[in-house]
Amino acid sequence: MGIILQNVSLLRTDPYPWNVLIEKGVIRAVSQEPLAGGEAVVDGAGRLLVPGFVDLHTHLREPGFEDKETIASGTLAAAKGGYIKICAMPNTDPVPDSPKRVKEILKLLQDRASIPVEVVAAATVSRAGRVASPAGALRAAGAIALSDDGSGIQDLTVLTEVLKQCKGASLPYFSHCEDRELAAGGIFQDTFPGEAEVKALKRELEAVRKTGARYHLCHISTAESVELVAAAKAEGLKVTAEVTPHHLLLSTEMVSEWGPLYKVNPPLRPEADRIALIQGLKEGIIDCIATDHAPHTAAEKALPIEEAPFGISGIELSFPMLYSGLVLTGEISLRRVLDALITKPRKILGNPQPRLELAEGDPADLTLLDLALIQEVRAETMVSRGKNTPFLGQKLQGWPVLTLVSGRIVWQAEVLS
Repeated sequence: MGIILQNVSLLRTDPYPWNVLIEKGVIRAVSQEPLAGGEAVVDGAGRLLVPGFVDLHTHLREPGFEDKETIASGTLAAAKGGYIKICAMPNTDPVPDSPKRVKEILKLLQDRASIPVEVVAAATVSRAGRVASPAGALRAAGAIALSDDGSGIQDLTVLTEVLKQCKGASLPYFSHCEDRELAAGGIFQDTFPGEAEVKALKRELEAVRKTGARYHLCHISTAESVELVAAAKAEGLKVTAEVTPHHLLLSTEMVSEWGPLYKVNPPLRPEADRIALIQGLKEGIIDCIATDHAPHTAAEKALPIEEAPFGISGIELSFPMLYSGLVLTGEISLRRVLDALITKPRKILGNPQPRLELAEGDPADLTLLDLALIQEVRAETMVSRGKNTPFLGQKLQGWPVLTLVSGRIVWQAEVLS
């Protein structure tokens, strides 16, 4: 079925309105003149149409922890957030550390996901950090990266073997970079210092230097880590990095009352680190923005701080958080935020990179953004099973209202109904 998106804005110098014809999963025409051929017409009313977002770091929880999130709820939340593809991390039960388990998860995804999902397999058997998983076989089964996310590999010998296998299999290693001794028992910045990330990063970059593997740093959180990534890139190492919306928007100085909703790994850092992360993103030292969407049940997050799990749920809120907190404040440009959500994640995955401006022949994996829309973050309107975000009750501006995958509508907000 053909779809015409009429009266939309594009990231072009020529002003609104534009009309876009979509047929068979591809943009067939982009014109400022009226278009025919669509069996369905959506009036964009001047809203901004861009290629859909890609998230390199999502926790879908299924299999094993369906009380926190399911493939169905997590991928629908992603679609609501404007995402057309996500990467599922391996802290599930069972852990995807064998070709058989990777294939089992891919089958679940095929049956239950609203949008395409890539599988990040476990870097070590059972994510235990002791024995490297068979990278080549995992890639053949369908994995696109390896990671022990949530538990960084502490043994340098094991890490080196993982990186060697990743290089041989042409897979990137997604690193949860944390020195366990420095982080032990820590919760917030005062007991879980940035040095836990920095010390581990220095050690891991040495292994990258020796092996030549592709290395992707998850949820970077400190100014010194930004400097280390910049130096590694200048040296020619195959290093990329992601930053989360919450580390870009929140710092220790901004929180007056600490509670479980602010408990995240790595912890929120001081304002100087937040400023360095923004600057690193602006300069391209940090490549992309990834959500680290980590849903938990309300009961879990209601536990005492020491017992409550780490993590923030945020994939359906990421763009309005970024637009409200960074773009409208003038701290970073809209184009750079979109580049970090759209172009750079695809590049890291080796996927074709669309033009932000959109043109004929581009895939119809699209997100329509209402940059004027202001909505309050409320638990009852969140699609994810996890409502654990410190942004509850806040009014955010700039919301995705339509998401298409291969020309098929996977999310449509009520404002377009």
